[in-house]
Amino acid sequence: MEAIIALLTIGITMLIPAAIDALAALFGAQDIEIDDPGFDRAFVIKGDEPPRVATLLRPDLRLYLMHARQQQFDIQLSDLGVMVQTRGAVTNPVWIESTLSMMAHGAALITAAREQVPIASSLAPHYEVWSSFARAHGLQGMTTPFAMWGDLDGSKVTVSALRTGECCPMAVEGRSKVGRWGTMRGREGHRPTS
Repeated sequence: MEAIIALLTIGITMLIPAAIDALAALFGAQDIEIDDPGFDRAFVIKGDEPPRVATLLRPDLRLYLMHARQQQFDIQLSDLGVMVQTRGAVTNPVWIESTLSMMAHGAALITAAREQVPIASSLAPHYEVWSSFARAHGLQGMTTPFAMWGDLDGSKVTVSALRTGECCPMAVEGRSKVGRWGTMRGREGHRPTS
């Protein structure tokens, strides 16, 4: 069984061309420098854990994003993945096919890069417990997002943990083949609620 987990959960936003970064700074955008001068000039990048964002944006992904921008694609990268936006209806099948091909390539690059991104610092204390549980039950897992999946007691399940802020640093949601089976939010020392 393979899980399709699209979310990145690193708090990344790369939506704004550097030409308007003065405006973005006015509204609180904080630029993360990747130490790639061309890339840093082309994009304003925000993220809540800059080292994780920098790890994701490895050279092959940066090259892909730069190429897409040079090809006049309005390409965006966020926790939801890589997206291309266009104005109006698109009816050109050649454009649609080439864009879908380009997006599939971007998704593959993100999937490969996410394997190198360390777990969120607020979730790191839970890593050993999750890993032990996954190993004991034959589940597969990843750290970005922090998730595990597989067959558990006869159901195909996917469980992921998300950072939800200072008051509740972890939310766990589980899904099986019949739908969502539960949500738990809490912090250490406090009883989780559903």
